[in-house]
Amino acid sequence: MHIPLSASDNVPSPRGNAGRGTGRGVRLVEPPHPGPLLHKYVEERELSEVIQKVRCAPHLWDGLLCFDKRNDCYILMQQLLIQNIHTLMGGHPYYYYVEYQPDIEAALQDLRQREFEAGRYNPAQPFPQFPISPDSPAPGAQHESIYEAVEDAAEDGTRSILDIESVSEWPEFGVASPLSEEDLERYFGTQQPTKEMVSRKLNFLASAKRGHCVYITLFESGQPSELFFGGYSFD
Repeated sequence: MHIPLSASDNVPSPRGNAGRGTGRGVRLVEPPHPGPLLHKYVEERELSEVIQKVRCAPHLWDGLLCFDKRNDCYILMQQLLIQNIHTLMGGHPYYYYVEYQPDIEAALQDLRQREFEAGRYNPAQPFPQFPISPDSPAPGAQHESIYEAVEDAAEDGTRSILDIESVSEWPEFGVASPLSEEDLERYFGTQQPTKEMVSRKLNFLASAKRGHCVYITLFESGQPSELFFGGYSFD
């Protein structure tokens, strides 16, 4: 069913003088026909409601705990929120899993070099997508060095691990610090989380400040197996 709308000088246009001109009200949108589009419409509406709650109260990230963590929808919801949280809170999240090595500083620098050479940083890629996989876009470095890339990104930051210069025991701008034992227990219920635990609780990144990064040693069968680096860009 289509409901025609007529122009009225009493109804201001939400687009000002752009598009079809002033004096035109908000266009009504017909609901999609039953079928796959309807399911997509409902899913997007539900996601929009969740995002609105996050916008109003970021601490409601913890509310995701009400979802069944074994459900693929829960994982998808987390990933969608992680990918879109920069529009809600002003920063752009990034996170990586790399092979474990006891020298955390070396692991960080290896990761920075890998992502620089792949070109997965702003402005080579304005908004790199996460998680990183073998199929992730890799346009190649667009600068002579990491330093030049960071300088070119200016106040926006590279929106990647390139923003993080070194490792520190304490949280600071531009450094990677370990997630505290208290936070490990709070988010994962253990000081030796597995990769699966972390991937299912990425909402903990909402507590990170802009320009900050945390790292976590991931375990498998009681032994260190990987390192997780995650944080927020400056913009």
